[in-house]
Amino acid sequence: MVSDGLGERPPLTRRVKGLYGLGSVSTGLVTRSLSAFMLLFYSQVLGVPAAQVAGVIALVTLFDTVMDPIVGQVSDNFRSRLGRRHPFMYAGAIPTGAAFALLWMPPAGFSHDQLLTWLLVCLLALRFSDTLFELPSISLAPELTAQYEERSVLIALRKGFEMAGGYLFVMAGYEIFMRETPDGGGLTVRDGYMSYGLVGGLLIVLVVIASALGTRKFVPWLVGPPARKISPQVFVREAGQTLNSPPLWIMAMAGMLYSTAVGLTQSLSIYFNLFFWQLSQAQVALLATVQIPASFLAVALAPLLVKRFGKKAVTIVPTLIGLALTISPVTLRLMGIMPPNGHPIIYPLLLTEAVLGQIFLLIGVATMPAMLADVVEDVEVRTGRRAEGLIFSFENLARKFVSGFGVLIAGLALTFVAFPRQAKPGTVDAEPLLQLGMVWAGGISFFLCASMVCIALFPIDKRRHEANLRWLAEAKA
Repeated sequence: MVSDGLGERPPLTRRVKGLYGLGSVSTGLVTRSLSAFMLLFYSQVLGVPAAQVAGVIALVTLFDTVMDPIVGQVSDNFRSRLGRRHPFMYAGAIPTGAAFALLWMPPAGFSHDQLLTWLLVCLLALRFSDTLFELPSISLAPELTAQYEERSVLIALRKGFEMAGGYLFVMAGYEIFMRETPDGGGLTVRDGYMSYGLVGGLLIVLVVIASALGTRKFVPWLVGPPARKISPQVFVREAGQTLNSPPLWIMAMAGMLYSTAVGLTQSLSIYFNLFFWQLSQAQVALLATVQIPASFLAVALAPLLVKRFGKKAVTIVPTLIGLALTISPVTLRLMGIMPPNGHPIIYPLLLTEAVLGQIFLLIGVATMPAMLADVVEDVEVRTGRRAEGLIFSFENLARKFVSGFGVLIAGLALTFVAFPRQAKPGTVDAEPLLQLGMVWAGGISFFLCASMVCIALFPIDKRRHEANLRWLAEAKA
């Protein structure tokens, strides 16, 4: 491809795709760690009431709702010799790693109010700096390729790295940093969380910088904003024109509902594994481990299924199958069909559900950002401007709902069933555990089904996308 005398555009090689996807290891590490351990750490380990932790998360989620679209719109209109995305990506590396590390190391002796303040400040810093990298990074996908199926490959690869990175580091939390010991050490004591944060912060910095450098050579060929002075009034008006897109709002709502269900599940999974099923930490770590190859299998299958059936069907059908698989063990226990804890069949059933549920759910969630990418050209046809950053701010916001609104709902659920603070496995009565199972199963069923209703209403298919590309090509010609 030749562009404006710049010569031939570098090919989108496997190495480039791999480095691009590598950056989402940071996303997975942050999102999965917060949803898996944050509520447990601040409530069960440090003794802060779950409802108060949920209140802090609600404030941070409101901050994200305002800040993410602003960062997206600014990056869409930013001009520099490094392009409009990469300066933000570099700027987010070190602050994200530092904020992640500090989150897990509040000073000893802090009161509950001081702990809540520490949590609030660290989360605000982490969310903002993470946005500086993740939002411009994922916004590169529709710029790197306009091809319908290839976008699915790129997004699926990114999701694979995100899930694998998150699960690997959570597994390291179970088996290395907060390893269960005969003297009572483990997830419910403070030892190990500081090291977990420090190592995680360093990994975040390394993968973010490597990913940004991996796509740097494409900067001269990426879409740039026009040279102009933009007033605040024009900035707001153009953002409003971009947001006046029904397909965008459909995908935004679908993503936020889906991510709330994922966050609710990930936040409570540790409670179910340790208290409901009374598994050892080694068994819980294996549950996380088997989901890593399942994630890569789902990533490999998603683009193939999209090519055969289209993005909408490949999102809806696997998600509903995955939902049925995910809630089945708890539902069977609530119905009195599942045998008691310790029975030899319990753990194999949980392993099977973890693998199959992960495959089907990830096929669906890996396809959703590729659907959002197709909104870019649909908006450009209507407005004459590309606005990947603003459009993908909704994908970034939806991702934060995993460790934001999903954790908020989990905290409220724990408060609703009167789950005891600083409890140890095997000491919690059956009644709050069964109530928690009912709330969780009903909650994720509602959020996932509502999300799929939104997906069913999404109007952009392959035919409409290719028509948009033809219209844009003719307009430019």
